[in-house]
Amino acid sequence: MVKKESVNINVQLILVLLPITNLYLGGFWAAYRVQKLRKFLLITLVLSVISVLVVPSVDVDEYYEDEADDDLYYWISFWFNPLDGYFDNYIDLSIRLAWIGDLAAWFIVTAYYIRKWSIQWNKKMSRNTPV
Repeated sequence: MVKKESVNINVQLILVLLPITNLYLGGFWAAYRVQKLRKFLLITLVLSVISVLVVPSVDVDEYYEDEADDDLYYWISFWFNPLDGYFDNYIDLSIRLAWIGDLAAWFIVTAYYIRKWSIQWNKKMSRNTPV
């Protein structure tokens, strides 16, 4: 169960915005701390569906026909550094920009809701605390 105490809004935003903490479910933990995990899961699901429908996907095997070990290396390099240049001849820049735009939209939407819910949570906790 969540502790019924105020949360630090800056820490909440760091949990959502830093890719390393987000990789380890920081956004979900931030939502859980303010008892909004179900809504956060719904928002994440909707953003994921929109992402799949809007952002074009690329099959790396179609463009890179070398050994399987190298395939994973180039795919990871492309994902973590999309403007790096490994696929300049193969993947259109619009796909890269769509991926970056999708990621930026995800960060903006989740940060907005975590901040909003954290402020509401802190107001609720301050009303419930006897002075």
